[in-house]
Amino acid sequence: MGPPGPGGLIAGVGSVSRFDDAYASCALPEFLREFGQSVTYHDPDLDPASITAVVGSEETEQLETNTGVELRHAMDVTVLTDTSSEFGGVSTPRRSSGDIPVTVTFEGQTWTVEAVAAAGPGWATLHCVRPVLARTKRPGET
Repeated sequence: MGPPGPGGLIAGVGSVSRFDDAYASCALPEFLREFGQSVTYHDPDLDPASITAVVGSEETEQLETNTGVELRHAMDVTVLTDTSSEFGGVSTPRRSSGDIPVTVTFEGQTWTVEAVAAAGPGWATLHCVRPVLARTKRPGET
């Protein structure tokens, strides 16, 4: 997945094909039954939604910051946009913006939604991040 563009959407994602339609109606529900995991989607404007989602693998990047070393964990979470489905869903998923955090909680850890890709009809992929300060710089250290 590429970097988020304006509005947090992923460039080049969102076109709908017959494959997308077939995947959303046939393959994705079976995939969720087999591999889906429970997550909670938190949007400050809505009640928290406990849903079944496909959670991707976690990637970690080490970043040098002004205050020290930060580990930036990232993962993609695929959710349905049909709230009436047996798996639950998020009708209009959105990313965090300024002081308004939109988060996903999975296995006790809270992840910030950095970008949303409208991946197909009836589903979207949330690009989630969780930065952790690994080491603080000492006074005088550059």
